[in-house]
Amino acid sequence: MNSQLHDIMHKRAQLLVRIEGQREQVAAAGARLKTPFAVADQGFAAGRYLRAHPLLLATVAGAVALVAIRRRSAIVVARGALRLWNLYKAARFFAARIASRL
Repeated sequence: MNSQLHDIMHKRAQLLVRIEGQREQVAAAGARLKTPFAVADQGFAAGRYLRAHPLLLATVAGAVALVAIRRRSAIVVARGALRLWNLYKAARFFAARIASRL
């Protein structure tokens, strides 16, 4: 009985050493993946932001399309985007005023 207990304790000690090695391997793998996961998280956050602000996405996509299609100056495109943005803000303001009166 005592030899069986000794064998069990010896096997337990071996398993604990093996477990510690595996923990170190998992920690090392996690450290290597920390940066890629952080970049992916930022990408998802940017996607959520653009999903919450579709007009911004449309404005940027429109500006890129204008530059690609017409090959206009970036300043001209930026000026047009700013005008669209100001128009959007004014429309939201007036829509909110009208909605508050209803």
